[in-house]
Amino acid sequence: MGTVNGRVYTLSLDTGRVLWKFATRGPVRGAIVEAGGLFLVPSHDGQLYALDESTGSRRWRVAVGGPVAAS
Repeated sequence: MGTVNGRVYTLSLDTGRVLWKFATRGPVRGAIVEAGGLFLVPSHDGQLYALDESTGSRRWRVAVGGPVAAS
């Protein structure tokens, strides 16, 4: 899930504990999409992030020219 403080969290469905977190430089208000082992994360910092689904590490990011607020 994304938050207005710019963080993305992945939680365990069984326990609710945080498995990993990642910080962007802006609010995350759009939907996060899973695709091929990656989470695609839109951010108001003007970046689209691709995070490894298992670890939360950034695989890549691309500047999109302005805030991203939708899926």
